[in-house]
Parts: sequence; C-alpha cells; structure tokens
Amino acid sequence: MLSTITVLETMRIANRLAERDVFAWSTASEDGAPVRSSLDMAFPVDGPLGNPRSGSIILVCGGTDVQATASRQTMAWLRKCISHGVFVGGLCTGSYVLAKAGLLQGRRVTIHWEQSDSFAENFPDVDLSTAPYEIDGGTLSTAGGTAGIDLFLEVLRQSGQSTLAHEVAAQLMYVNIHDLQARSDIRRPSRMKVRNSKVVAAVTRMEASVENVVPIADFADHVGVSVRQLERLFKTYMGGTPTHYYMRLRLDRALRLLLQTDMTLTDVAFATGFQTSSGFARKFRERFGHPPSKLRR
Repeated sequence: MLSTITVLETMRIANRLAERDVFAWSTASEDGAPVRSSLDMAFPVDGPLGNPRSGSIILVCGGTDVQATASRQTMAWLRKCISHGVFVGGLCTGSYVLAKAGLLQGRRVTIHWEQSDSFAENFPDVDLSTAPYEIDGGTLSTAGGTAGIDLFLEVLRQSGQSTLAHEVAAQLMYVNIHDLQARSDIRRPSRMKVRNSKVVAAVTRMEASVENVVPIADFADHVGVSVRQLERLFKTYMGGTPTHYYMRLRLDRALRLLLQTDMTLTDVAFATGFQTSSGFARKFRERFGHPPSKLRR
C-alpha cells in the first residue's frame, strides 16, 4: 500500500502545483475487482487489465507473497503490452513479476531487500541493484517504502522539470529525506546504524562473499586492520565476532532462499558457501532450531 500511495500522491501533487495534468493514471487488477492490500483493506481499481496506449508506463506493485501472485494471465498481458511500445516498472517486489515474465534481461533494476537473494538466484541475467530506485531506459523500479517518491521526482527532473520536482518534494516535506535516501543502500538495513567505516566495509565485503566463503583474515586485510582489531570492532559495533556475524549472514540468506525459491536443499547449501548438505543442515538447525528439510516441508 505504501509503495502504491507514494507514487499516486507524488503525481497528484505535481499536477496540482503545475496546474495542469503532468501525469495521468488509472489503476487495474486482473478482473477489475478491488485488491486486498497489505493493510488488509480493499483497494479499489478503475477496471480490469486493458490495452494501454503506446508510450505509457505499467507499474506492477508486489507484496510479500509476490511469487504466489505472479499469475500467468498478468505475465502474458505484460508481454503483450511491452510488444506494443509500453514501458514497465516494478514497485517494492514488482520487479519479480516483470523478471518472471522475461522482460528484464540485461536491465538494471532494484527490488525490496527481503527478495534480493532469491531474485539474484532466479534471474542471473538481470542486473540487480541495491539502490532505492532505478531507471534503466524505459524500465523503472523501486525497492519499496517511500522510494516511489524519489522515483517520480527523478522522472520529473529527467523530463526537464527540476523546479517542479523540488516544489513537489517540499510539499511532501521530503527535501531532506530525499537527499539522504539518494545516498542509501538497501542491502542490509541492520548495518545502517553502524557508524564505523571499517566495520561497514567488512560487512559489505561479507555480503559479496556469501557463496564463495573467504577467511576472516581477508576481510581484515581488505579494511586495513589486524584480525584481532577487526574482532574488537565487531564486538563493539555488531555484538559478536566477525566469524559469528558472517555465519549468520550466510544462514539468513539460506532461510530466504528456502522460503522464496524452489531450489533444492543441496543448491541452497552451495549458494551459501557450505561444502556439504549435512554441514549446512547442522548449522541451520543451530541457528533456527529445526533442520532446513522441516522448513521446506
């Protein structure tokens, strides 16, 4: 709901301040019936899936159960629309639907961080970003939250309406927030509170080394400290050792892959840096209290 409303409000305010229709929009569902939103409220739409004119943009908004709701009917409709000169975009987890429909090969897009691991595994031919929003040619995407505001402020700027974009941000009380979000990274929200640059750099390197595990000494070398110094920094800022944090990072990714993909347990183990399924299952059980096979069932 937040992703949908922020986009609609940004367009509405742009029209009001410009005193003309800078944007025009309509909402749709597969059958034209109201959609049950994340707030468990019925969200009314203007009608069923139709035939948008060439040059328009279809924005697909997805939620936590996007894999289950990416229907064949919607994906076939999206493919038909894009073949007739329509652009597409994904809000929150909407990029999953577009990728599943085969519309994002070679495109740079973003998605909500909870879905990023499974997205990367399922769609290796898509350039997955960690930015709050992306515009790659005619493809738009956000990682959820308030990033829809940032996306459409950028749409205004790219269309030569920078002054209007600033006025819209001011109307939304969003000027300072926008400046901060433009520099943010959505990969690991838990580290956003960390203000030590060496810890952040080490964590960033760990996130990029989940499948191909490297020794802790490599992370220490990367940030220019000794292993013992890195351990002290992690104890201070992360509440534990680098080894413990690295293992939790890998197991948390394994959990998301088990919940969001149909990968085999062996494939999940290899994708998170474990050499054997038994070793993976043992560590998983220690972390979550039950084996991965039980979770998959």
